[in-house]
Amino acid sequence: MLSVRIRPDLPEGIIGFAYKMSNKKENIKLKQFFHELKFEIKKVTWPQKNSVLTSTLVIIFIMFFFTLFVMSNDFIFGKVIFILKNNFARTI
Repeated sequence: MLSVRIRPDLPEGIIGFAYKMSNKKENIKLKQFFHELKFEIKKVTWPQKNSVLTSTLVIIFIMFFFTLFVMSNDFIFGKVIFILKNNFARTI
């Protein structure tokens, strides 16, 4: 049988969770994290709108033609296999 040990000095459930979250050290760490996050985001070089639009259109164009290539190969190989299967089935 499995048993779980609960520290006797901490209450269970939501009250225990609230107690843990009210810890001063954790709040300071969380504030520091968001402060550093804001500082780091300011250093990011974001792409221009025109660059994002151009890259998106190129990707859509490539995907469209790759899809046509795969569909045409699937169609052609499917027909070839169908013809070969029917011809060999008749000879046996």
